[in-house]
Amino acid sequence: IKLNPRSLQFRHLFPGQSIYGTVVADRQGNICTFNNLNQVLLDPKPFWSPGLPFLPALNGLLDNAKILEDGSGNYWVAGIERKTWLFNLIKTDADGRLIRFAVPATTRFQGYLIAAFDERKHPWLSVDSRLIHFDPAVDSFEVFDFQQFLPEMNISTALAQSPDGAWWIGMEKGLVQ
Repeated sequence: IKLNPRSLQFRHLFPGQSIYGTVVADRQGNICTFNNLNQVLLDPKPFWSPGLPFLPALNGLLDNAKILEDGSGNYWVAGIERKTWLFNLIKTDADGRLIRFAVPATTRFQGYLIAAFDERKHPWLSVDSRLIHFDPAVDSFEVFDFQQFLPEMNISTALAQSPDGAWWIGMEKGLVQ
């Protein structure tokens, strides 16, 4: 459901679909998200919007990519390549230029990848029992493995940073800080 706060009007998009992905909107009101089958949903469909320059970055990825916008006109798309099953982090600038980074991670579980920004707008990813930081200043990844703190293998389901800088990772079987 989309609410226009100025007119207090609601609009129901994608009736009958279960929305499980990031919802991204541009200034023109175009919407991009994913359903529970990891399919891309666009409104209007199809469309191309200069306000959503990351759309070409979705080509070749499984349809469950995570999309972040850093407030500077850059979009970061984290996803798994359809052919190779490798993880990628793709930066799309406001002009639509794509820069692809290979994420140093593998997973036993197809498609479980969570993404968020820290206070510096650095992308962080969580997959299985790993937290992965990407530093855009030096184009490098740092991997933190916390499997030894868990009783069994878990799937990451949510990721958030608290005001004190600690990361909270929602897991299939608990919450990790």
